[in-house]
Amino acid sequence: MNGGICRVDMINNVSNLNRYTGNAQGGTNPTTGDATITLTAKNTIADDAVNGMVCNILSGAGGGQWGVIKDYDNASKLATIDGQWTSMSGSATSVPDTTSVYEIEPKVTLSGGSTPTREAYIRCQVSSLADIEQLLIIDPGEGYDANNLPTTVTIVDPTLTSGSQTVQVKSVSGGGTTFTWAA
Repeated sequence: MNGGICRVDMINNVSNLNRYTGNAQGGTNPTTGDATITLTAKNTIADDAVNGMVCNILSGAGGGQWGVIKDYDNASKLATIDGQWTSMSGSATSVPDTTSVYEIEPKVTLSGGSTPTREAYIRCQVSSLADIEQLLIIDPGEGYDANNLPTTVTIVDPTLTSGSQTVQVKSVSGGGTTFTWAA
């Protein structure tokens, strides 16, 4: 790992988070433009309620790929991804279909500190109690400066009454060393 994030410890938790799962009805994976996924017909998610959240395809066609939802339409159940699907493993991406099992969860971003050459991808696993079960580092990113690390983790869930919630980071590890500061 070259200046990547390997651990994030948070001082406080965020509650009342949303998580949605289901089997896709289909989707697209164009070479240009925005990809899509059609969510299960049984969902009752309101228009735009998942905008800014992350759709992870857990298994089936497209398993191991993810994208940030930029628009959701309840009538058609169509979630439009901001750009292309991204593979968690670096392999080629594919078109979601009826075998695709998805999970939509809050987006996690790091801010403060210097700008990395490649941002880390961190999954926010939401517990059955609707709080953060754990933050998983899927891609540690690259180029984080050990002397100027991120200071804030932002959890994006648009249906929270306050919109996105920001929590202070207790420690961030990069390059094998842990850096800690008071929040």
